[in-house]
Amino acid sequence: MSKQEFVSQANAICADVNNKIESLQQPPQNAQVSELVPLLTQELAIAREAESKLEALTPPSELQNERDKLVANTQKEEALADKLIAAAKANDSSQAQALGQQLDALNKQDNSISSSIGLTECAKDASPQG
Repeated sequence: MSKQEFVSQANAICADVNNKIESLQQPPQNAQVSELVPLLTQELAIAREAESKLEALTPPSELQNERDKLVANTQKEEALADKLIAAAKANDSSQAQALGQQLDALNKQDNSISSSIGLTECAKDASPQG
């Protein structure tokens, strides 16, 4: 697969993810952390679907390291999101906040990597708009 094909296909996957996340219902303002469980669960399902699609893409050799880093980070984010959902179910706001900060840090790394190789859709931070 050429670099252009990889970038085009990865951006299409990420654009679909962004649209799905933006179509989700926004949480109520000042929501209890436990009220976020349904939204977090939906976002995680979307992320897992995207991760498997991105992992299935065969990048050109010059993008292999970056793609591998993105997939590894996404897998770490999914594990953290599982812990975040558990903390939210327990209404443990301090644990949820700490996990959220770890997720934000990984997301910033992903955005930087994505931007550096032309994955502009993957570098966007989508949030529920519904």
